[in-house]
Amino acid sequence: MISPSDIEYELTKKIKKGEIYLKYPFNSLADWIMNNYGVRPINIIYDLLPHDKRPRLQVIFERITEHGLFTSKNGLFPDKLTEEQILEHFVQLTSDLFDFNTDNIFLVISSFEKVAKEEVNSLIPISDVEYIKNKVDFEIWEIKKNFNSATFFFYTDKQVDNYSKDGISKRKLKDLYFDLLKKYDEFDYLNRDDFDISFDSKENFDNNFESNWFYYSRG
Repeated sequence: MISPSDIEYELTKKIKKGEIYLKYPFNSLADWIMNNYGVRPINIIYDLLPHDKRPRLQVIFERITEHGLFTSKNGLFPDKLTEEQILEHFVQLTSDLFDFNTDNIFLVISSFEKVAKEEVNSLIPISDVEYIKNKVDFEIWEIKKNFNSATFFFYTDKQVDNYSKDGISKRKLKDLYFDLLKKYDEFDYLNRDDFDISFDSKENFDNNFESNWFYYSRG
């Protein structure tokens, strides 16, 4: 589950809203994880990878901090010992069930909160973003959505430097964009104190990325 368009996200959102519930063996595995690690997943999904049919178990926690308890130091992959223990228990639970192939199964850990924050940003209409750009007395060339935040592009590097040093200016822009996001924050995950925006310039975009958003996104 890496984006709001993923079916895993839509299913997890329904669980979060109380529209559907985990069934066996996933509810039993969720209880076992709670009893052994002190945190209960919001959703667990078993599926097969489309290209090679390798079985995958996705354990989805609600909060980003909960997700971090189960990952290795780089924060990307499950902790090896934890992965072995969770998969071992899942294999035990499904040993008599014909619907599950657990040969060479692997574990994916993710968080609902992270993707939900990105969805909030994606829901903001372009017209609202343009409203911010036109409302403030700043020399803004463009505002680009960026995961659960935004990058404000000024025209020159010098403007970026000046506005970055001016804490009041950045706070004003940050508050405007946060208030815009908050209108779509269905699960109340966004916190003003933890939220931030970034600055960049058209000068940098033109000179170092050939005025190309694809190059910029991969830079």
